[in-house]
Amino acid sequence: YDSDADAGHPLVGVHVPFATAHDGHGAPIDTYRLSRGWRPLIVAFARTFGDGVERLRAAAREAGLDVFAVVAQPGSPADAAHTIVDAAHAYRDAFGARDGDVFVLRPDGYIADVACIDMPDDCLARALRVFAPADADEPVA
Repeated sequence: YDSDADAGHPLVGVHVPFATAHDGHGAPIDTYRLSRGWRPLIVAFARTFGDGVERLRAAAREAGLDVFAVVAQPGSPADAAHTIVDAAHAYRDAFGARDGDVFVLRPDGYIADVACIDMPDDCLARALRVFAPADADEPVA
């Protein structure tokens, strides 16, 4: 898989792999319990918490989408609910993720797309291709 060459990631279209870690509060969180309803969500693998996560969250917030940051060490307590502390690399290994990979997960538990954290607008566009808000004026292409 070469994200720079825009090649298809081998997990696109398959069910989210199972992995478990802890959220920023220390509570167990597994990949099957990330989804909270009918909206897709974004899982961003960052080397450290500040690596583009806030820009991605700001872009996704306007669309009502959640962004979970997967990091090795906990970040800000304010973001603890949307942080996955993956010190043992269980999530990273299950997804085959590298620093900067962003996975768009469908509400039904399948991987819809993979993007790069350095391009938050592209990540959001990929998520919106999966989901058009009920109040959208036009369908999302």
